[in-house]
Formats: sequence, structure tokens, C-alpha cells
Amino acid sequence: MTTSTAAATQLQSHCIQVRYGLVYLAVLGFVGGLMSGIIGGVLLSENLPVAGGVLLALAPVLLVAAVLVYRRGQFPVDVALTPAGLQLTPLGRALKQGVPAETVPLSSIGGYSSMEQYNSLQLKLYRTDGRVLTLADRPRSVLKELEPGFVPLAELSAALQTRLAETGSAAQARPNFFQGIWGQLLAGLCALCFVAGLVLMFVPGVEWTQALRLLTFSSIYLGVYWRNRRPRADAA
Repeated sequence: MTTSTAAATQLQSHCIQVRYGLVYLAVLGFVGGLMSGIIGGVLLSENLPVAGGVLLALAPVLLVAAVLVYRRGQFPVDVALTPAGLQLTPLGRALKQGVPAETVPLSSIGGYSSMEQYNSLQLKLYRTDGRVLTLADRPRSVLKELEPGFVPLAELSAALQTRLAETGSAAQARPNFFQGIWGQLLAGLCALCFVAGLVLMFVPGVEWTQALRLLTFSSIYLGVYWRNRRPRADAA
């Protein structure tokens, strides 16, 4: 065992495991709950009490369900790089939900990618059986500072890459969304919107708020795109 491998086996990180299928379902439920409440209120105002009442009753059910599904879609986990592979140990509410511990063998990792979200790293591991494991740093609002013996996800990710290389794994870095064709096309569209927003600021008769919307939304995406458009040295 090399020195780098020995060091890597000692690394642990506090993470959030993300299940995007459940997260997207929660978002749809949340939007559905809001729409049900709004439409239900409109129908009541139009003297349609039955339909309006049903939608108003459905709204809180959808909203509560969305929160529960969202919590199941993101849960805290300790991640450790061990000789056996990447060991995932659920914490807190994940234990109450019955989420089992799992060890991901290095031989089952076929690829990886990373990107920054909300000033934290998000790491995706593409497994050879088709599943995708998504990990992210725990929010600083929850984890004020790292416990002794724990490192940021970026450091564990770099060590994982080293281990994969040392073991002769065929796992390769893959482009994240912003490095792919759709992310680049969307960046081009946002660049055009940004320029259009600048032009509209000086067009007579056009409300400045219209230009501000274009500038705001396009600049947000372009900022995220700029941070993630190049491969990271630690995890991509």
C-alpha cells in the first residue's frame, strides 16, 4: 500500500446524499399544492364551492407530502474512504427512515463528475450497474465546523480519484451539466439575453424592470456556468 493510499483510507466527510428522483417529485408536489390553493381560492370566489373546496383541501396535503418526500430525497450521511471502498453511514433522520448503511466498492465506480452548488461541492459517482450516487457537502447552516478527523468532500473526492488510479480502475471523469452541450447552449442563450437586457435599458418606452429581469436571471446562470465550465482538479 502506498503512502497516499494509506492516508486516503483515513478520510471521512460529513455529506448529504441526494436522490434526485425524490427531489424532483417533491418540487412537483410543492408546485401542485400551491396551484391547488390558488385555483381553489379563485373557484370559491366564482361561486364554485365544491370544486374550490376540494382543491383547497388538497393543497395542504400536497404541500405536506412534498416536504416529507423532499426530506427522504436528501439525508445526512458520513462518507469514509476505506480499503473496502466508499462506506456510507446514514445519520439522524436517515436512521429513523430506515436508510441502510452501504459500502460502494471501488470496482463498481465507472465514472465521476463534480460541480459547485451554493458554495459547496456536489460529487456524482456513476456506478457500473447504472445507478448514480450523488453526494454534497452538508450546509454550513447545519454543520458550523468540521469535527476532528473529518475533511471537506472535495478533499475526500481527490483522495478517491487517487485510489481509483492506484487500483487500475477504468473510472473516468465525466462532464457535468454545465460542461455538456445543453449547459453550453443554455449559457449561449443566457449571454444573448444578458446583451438584450443591456440594450433594453436604453430603449425608450421599455420599462427598466423588463431589462432588469433579463439581466438578473441570465447573470445568475452565467455565474454558475462560469464556476463549473472547467474540470475541477479535485473531482473532475
